[in-house]
Amino acid sequence: MTKSNREIGRWLDDNCLIVCIFISTAFLIFVQSYWLNTYISPDSTHYLRAAQSLLNGHGLYVNTAAGDTATYFSMWPIGYPAMIALVSLVTGAEVYLASKILSVIFLAILCTLFYFRFKKTAWVYALIVTNFGFLQIFWYTWSEQPFILGLVWISFAIMDIVASKRIQFRHYISLCLASLFLFFSRYIGTFSIGVIGLLAGYYLIAGISKAKKEYIKKSVLLIGAALIAATVIIAYLYINKTKGGYITGMERIPTVEHPLRVFMLLCISSLMEIRNVFYSFFAMNYGLLITLSVVGCFLLFRFRTKIKRYFSVQAVCFLSIGFLYWCSIVVMRFSAAFDGFDFRLLFPASGLLFLGIVSLILNYRSAWVKKINSTCIKYVLLICISASLFSYSLPEVYSVVKRFYKQEGGITGFNKIHTGIIQELSFYKQEVGINGYRKIRADIIQELSSVPEKSLVITNWGSKKSYLSFIRPDLFTTHSIWPLPIELHSKMEQVERVYIYFDWEQLPWDDAFFSPYRESNERVIQIK
Repeated sequence: MTKSNREIGRWLDDNCLIVCIFISTAFLIFVQSYWLNTYISPDSTHYLRAAQSLLNGHGLYVNTAAGDTATYFSMWPIGYPAMIALVSLVTGAEVYLASKILSVIFLAILCTLFYFRFKKTAWVYALIVTNFGFLQIFWYTWSEQPFILGLVWISFAIMDIVASKRIQFRHYISLCLASLFLFFSRYIGTFSIGVIGLLAGYYLIAGISKAKKEYIKKSVLLIGAALIAATVIIAYLYINKTKGGYITGMERIPTVEHPLRVFMLLCISSLMEIRNVFYSFFAMNYGLLITLSVVGCFLLFRFRTKIKRYFSVQAVCFLSIGFLYWCSIVVMRFSAAFDGFDFRLLFPASGLLFLGIVSLILNYRSAWVKKINSTCIKYVLLICISASLFSYSLPEVYSVVKRFYKQEGGITGFNKIHTGIIQELSFYKQEVGINGYRKIRADIIQELSSVPEKSLVITNWGSKKSYLSFIRPDLFTTHSIWPLPIELHSKMEQVERVYIYFDWEQLPWDDAFFSPYRESNERVIQIK
């Protein structure tokens, strides 16, 4: 064995846990969201259609190929669709597969950042990727993926600024870029300007009160970074306003829900965030979750004075930024009507809080990590982590075995069971297995082969048939939600035929808007 091979083997032995976490999670992303299933929400179809529009050279006018040059993509920032389009362009993969490749790239960057920052304890921080909320976000095609990466990036940038005694401009450039990365991932990323502003205010006040020029210089540079980021953000939002009519793509309607109901939803979702931390390893009911929360709050209050000594720059940064994001999203949700509290909104906050707690624990007792790294315990832990992550795919295999068992009326011999299960698995692979998404894509292309371009197609909200939005960008698509968007009124008057791509009975034909189409069935074509 050569020296380089020995060094690689030694490095793998030292870092086998974080390598295992990355490989297991990356494999699980492809298994769950491409080979066995598809995780595409209505929001995902918009991201993917925008990415396809960029690839086709139509820019942010996502309906250009469908004959509409007025619809401008501004409901979400362009950052995530642009990254999907770039991966698709480089790899040659279609946009959905490109989004899964991008998910693995984000995962790799995240694990790499942890490795270079924390070295041998990096695997403890990397356990964040086993959180069930994190896994679901990465199974879907959602902009929360780069947003999570951006939160870790800005946390590290602030750590570097706080820890450095001398001014290093690259830290402030990194902070400014991290802030813009957050914004171009999600509009809520604007909160990072406030984070930078608070830090600048602290250094300004401390610099004046303590007469420290270094602090005042840091404050000036932080204000400069915030102003640059804010200028870019304002310019982008102004373009949205001029192109699409709204700064964030739509009118933001005040919430009509009672504050108490929203508060209760927040409490339940917060309990679910605690559950998601352990869900990859064992399930917890509400009783255990509430008990764990109460005990945790009691211990935090009881030992609050002792805990203070274990707060490091890393812990403070993670906890503070996580808390500020949590406050931002909670205030927005109480004031405006949009998605309810769930892992998609709350995990970016709870993820940073998890990293902060990990930092506190390691500051309190890091000897156990060294013991794990230097003994065979790490191999046992490696097997447990891998088995826990792979267990998410077990229900698919279990459904095959259960179906065969019911068909045969129970166990009737090993050979017969073995042969039958192999047949079932072959059928499963052919129908929805390893080419699951590819089969869905092929079916949609075939079923819509007779539909001419620039046609209007109405489909189910959130169904697999809605994937046509990015598979056939030359079609003008909408979902069966009412009332229909205003821009569709003129579109439906222009087209000769309306194509219905879901069960006929589900259409609300009593809607007055559809009266002309109900009376003239030759203008309405149902795709079987």
